[in-house]
Amino acid sequence: MSQLTATHRQKVELARRKIAQRLEIIRGRVEVDHGCNLMAQVDKAAIQLHLLNLRDCDDILNRVDERLVQREAERAASQVANDIGEQNELLASRGVKTEPAGNSFSRDGFVWLESKRRLSPDHIATGRKVRALHDRATWDGLRSKADNDNGSGETATFLPTEVSMQAKSEIAWLREHIVTSSGGSGPFDLMIAVCGEGVTLRTIAGCDDRRAIVLEGQLIVALEMAAVAFRRMGDRNAA
Repeated sequence: MSQLTATHRQKVELARRKIAQRLEIIRGRVEVDHGCNLMAQVDKAAIQLHLLNLRDCDDILNRVDERLVQREAERAASQVANDIGEQNELLASRGVKTEPAGNSFSRDGFVWLESKRRLSPDHIATGRKVRALHDRATWDGLRSKADNDNGSGETATFLPTEVSMQAKSEIAWLREHIVTSSGGSGPFDLMIAVCGEGVTLRTIAGCDDRRAIVLEGQLIVALEMAAVAFRRMGDRNAA
């Protein structure tokens, strides 16, 4: 019986330590989130922890954590709204047309992430490689009136070159590498949508800002896997 009691006490102490660690982490987040008015709840959780009411303490911390995440999402949404004008100016300077779409605007998701420095220089470099590769792979022919061989001014149609075919092969190899590394095609599809096609994370997330933040982290992981794939691709081509 005494052994069982000792084991129970060890479990309780272990649970207390874990919650105590979480309490301190959340306290730090509350301290730097000025204006959140959540410190009273953190202090209340600390009292419950002292009384060993671990479940009550954990419930309070869950509510505080949810509110902190909500505030972060609200700030992100506000930042997006405030940046629309700046984004459109940047895109216009790069020749990307933006048109009203209800209360929003169409914009290039990768260009936005790059312009707001949400990605590291290495991630940007990899994203640009993906964009260039995607552009070459999706090129489906060139129509020209002026540069045809006979000079008649008639429209000439050229089939995709070896460049586009090679790009498609490299994209297939890139996809295989990421699927093997991650166990699924999700990271690759996300990267192609944002870096290749220019879809915004917020659009993919269905305008859910909290989901968009999660997708941003997943995109960074996908770009890191792609960087490894590009290095291996270079080694393979050099061999």
